[in-house]
Amino acid sequence: GKALICGGGRIARALLPRLKAFGMEVTLAARKAEQRIWAAAEGAKTISLSALPTILAEQDYLFNTIPAPLLKEAELFRCNADCLLLELASKPYGIDLSAAEKLGKRAILASGLPGKHSPQTAGEWIADTVLNMRKG
Repeated sequence: GKALICGGGRIARALLPRLKAFGMEVTLAARKAEQRIWAAAEGAKTISLSALPTILAEQDYLFNTIPAPLLKEAELFRCNADCLLLELASKPYGIDLSAAEKLGKRAILASGLPGKHSPQTAGEWIADTVLNMRKG
């Protein structure tokens, strides 16, 4: 499957290698060049946040780690119908959850995870949970 991670902070750094290990094709969308360089070195595709709308339709999973409005109704409309949206950031969140619901998108609010203190564990838990959900 194809997974998009929005943001390049601690959770993204823990999540990306785990998703790659499960055989996923991962793209990291980040504002900072150094975050994109790191992701490319880890074997991910990378894009700037401004290019985000161009790849939304191709994704099976979207993980947001950016705590700022990023994926509003217009962007969510572009996501494919089966894409699983996971909001991992704190408020004000990057995914407009009410717009996702209105559009009938599957969105999970999982921002209470212990990423600040144990991002590796949180990243592993997120990856395991999502992949187990997809199997069932």
